[in-house]
Amino acid sequence: MIAFTLKRTLRKTRTIALVLLCLGAAAVAGPLAAQQNIAARPEQRFSQQDVADLARIEAYLNQITTVQSGFVQLAANGSTAQGTLYVKRPGKLRVEYDPPVQILMVATGIWFIFYDGEMGETTYLPQRSTPISLLLEEEISLAEDTNIVEFQRLGDALRLTVTGVEDEEGLEGTLVLTFRRDPLALKEWTVQDAQGNVTRLALLNPQFGVDIPAVRFLFVSPVEDDSSYER
Repeated sequence: MIAFTLKRTLRKTRTIALVLLCLGAAAVAGPLAAQQNIAARPEQRFSQQDVADLARIEAYLNQITTVQSGFVQLAANGSTAQGTLYVKRPGKLRVEYDPPVQILMVATGIWFIFYDGEMGETTYLPQRSTPISLLLEEEISLAEDTNIVEFQRLGDALRLTVTGVEDEEGLEGTLVLTFRRDPLALKEWTVQDAQGNVTRLALLNPQFGVDIPAVRFLFVSPVEDDSSYER
């Protein structure tokens, strides 16, 4: 029953893995240009410290090249799932869930592909229409690519809540990133999709800057090739 509930939740929250960009390396100083762009947002008011911290976060995101990590995912109903994810910026992501969850997600740079093994269904979405595109851009700009809904300091943590800048692609969903403040490192993230489903995710032993073969980001339907899903 738990496995069934989790699978159903995963199908309802297909944006869950759109936030699985693993970030945990040491931060670098934020560039002056980023601080100027953020401070110039007329619809938002930031303190000088806010601007500096947001610039640090932007630079931190931009330094990521590749990540390979295990993960634990917690859904709002208490169900959990584990798996492995791979990120290669710009544009590439693969999320593999451990059995019994039959879910596979691949971002190719053009398409975001969601495979549901239980239903035997494959869904293709333009990658630019999904929140993952915000974190897989060649150059991430918080000022230009996101709406910063809220920025908070909570003890030794920084919490950033963003949505996509709506355009003809119709980006939806809210992303909350919680960072350790010093040294800057991502602790967890939460995504709320357009239907109000909320999911949290934590990394397990992330490895940064590792070599990830390009073939990892190719999608072969497990219906056509069972081995492509099991590896």
